Amino acid sequence: MNLSGKTREQLISEISKLQEQLSDLTQQDEIVSISSDDSKVQSLIDDLKKSKAKYSALQNNVPIGLYQSTPTGQFNYVNEWAAKVLGYDSPEDLMRLNINDLYTNPEKRKELLSVLNERNILDDVEVQVKKKDGTEIWLVFNARTIYDDNNEVIHYDGYFYDITERKQALQDLKLAKNKAEESDKLKTAFLANMSHEIRTPMNAIVGFSELLNDPDLGKETRKEFITLINDNSKLLLNLIGDIIDVAKIEAEQIKMVKSTCQVNQILDELLGFYQKEFQRIGNQDIELKVHKAIKDERFAIVSDPLRFRQILNNLISNAMKFTDAGSIEFGYIFLNEKTIQFFVKDTGIGLAVDKIDLIFERFRQVYETNTREYGGTGLGLTISKRLAELLGGDITVESEFGHGSTFYLNLPYEKVDGRFAPDKLAYKKVFYNWTGRIIMVVEDEISNFELVKATLEKTNVSIVYAKNGLEAIDLFEHSHHFDLILMDIRMPVMNGYDATRKIRSADPNIPIISLTAYAMAEDRQKSLDAGCNAYLSKPIMPDELLQSIGKYLK
Repeated sequence: MNLSGKTREQLISEISKLQEQLSDLTQQDEIVSISSDDSKVQSLIDDLKKSKAKYSALQNNVPIGLYQSTPTGQFNYVNEWAAKVLGYDSPEDLMRLNINDLYTNPEKRKELLSVLNERNILDDVEVQVKKKDGTEIWLVFNARTIYDDNNEVIHYDGYFYDITERKQALQDLKLAKNKAEESDKLKTAFLANMSHEIRTPMNAIVGFSELLNDPDLGKETRKEFITLINDNSKLLLNLIGDIIDVAKIEAEQIKMVKSTCQVNQILDELLGFYQKEFQRIGNQDIELKVHKAIKDERFAIVSDPLRFRQILNNLISNAMKFTDAGSIEFGYIFLNEKTIQFFVKDTGIGLAVDKIDLIFERFRQVYETNTREYGGTGLGLTISKRLAELLGGDITVESEFGHGSTFYLNLPYEKVDGRFAPDKLAYKKVFYNWTGRIIMVVEDEISNFELVKATLEKTNVSIVYAKNGLEAIDLFEHSHHFDLILMDIRMPVMNGYDATRKIRSADPNIPIISLTAYAMAEDRQKSLDAGCNAYLSKPIMPDELLQSIGKYLK
């Protein structure tokens, strides 16, 4: 192109034509080399090339998808980021698609197109689209309509950006909020229910205890009242045990102690207990049945006997609660060489399909109404499922509303090495005679001291009372020789841990048994670390206390 000798107007005209050509070439993503004898024009061309490269880099590196599409949905242009966020290898790969193919809901595209044609603009519209691999993501679209001189739509210019993470975060926040609100409601309902469950046996315990003060009360009536007090005390103790177990589970402090678990003997004991329970409540409409895959009464597996019994007891108690007539059957079969399956089958009210998973949740019960027909805390099945998992197994349930339920406890079948466990020995009452022995009881609650004193009364042991740890140390150092110390932990002046350490430093051999209302796994370890020989958690059964003391006062 020879520009020498041309007028200024002619030069401007030529440059304008050149700019139009460069614009056309830019849309094709190409810039051809234009030779010129005029250095100024060549400089202009070089500047245009640099601008083209700069804006091309900007369009492809900015974290926003830029696009241009026709009214029929064909892409005229997309930048590299648009292709990347949608999972395509290159803009050309994406441009082979129609924009409608990206929408998870094609009708949404028609709706937005209608709005765009009516208003000529879209502002921050959230749309769900599909990536190349089928993954669904959320984008925010902005677009405007471009018309020609005849007011016909030429194309749509727009941009979008990814809000999938923000959308997920909002959803997670909403779920967390709903869960927190649900949890708050459940805990409120749980506390109300717990208050009811605690006050019910307490009402009997307190009420009948007051009535026992009546000097004119007949012998049989007095005996009946004592039985009712004992029964309700056991209910209250079981409730406290459930609460403690839930706390231990949440703190991950429950530990399984595996040993010989005498399966058939435990089943027989549970059968006998619930037969008496049905007689006590006057329910003769339920048949109790036991199924044993192995008839030998000595059959045993390796497991935690205490927790195994607790799980089965909870399952049978649950079946009893929701069964008015028919039968309750429990027992076991062998699924294979490695798995033994225990079951509890009832003909009770059953469960709806949507309620099955609910029963294993904390603080949840299927029948959560103000006038609940069925008692309980709703913790038994939650505890049982977690205990089963800690034993290496699981609990599942099959149920049909109105036609009963069957709970399955699958446990690893681990045979007992060597001989079978010995036959169960009949319970024999042991009488202790500790004449000439001296025990110091360290306890700040006078009622607890009186209970220990009454428990030890028939053993002929001498008892010395200390109200706190500091007084115990003083008595130990100056007043008496002791054969054993019963040590409470939480006391005024000096706690039991510090008192035990002080006494143990002076006498490494004296037996010290911790008697405490602290019942977590770490509390037992704290007592042992302080120097106690044994640990008993309150409430303490008299026979349990006597057996523990008897190990040291032989």
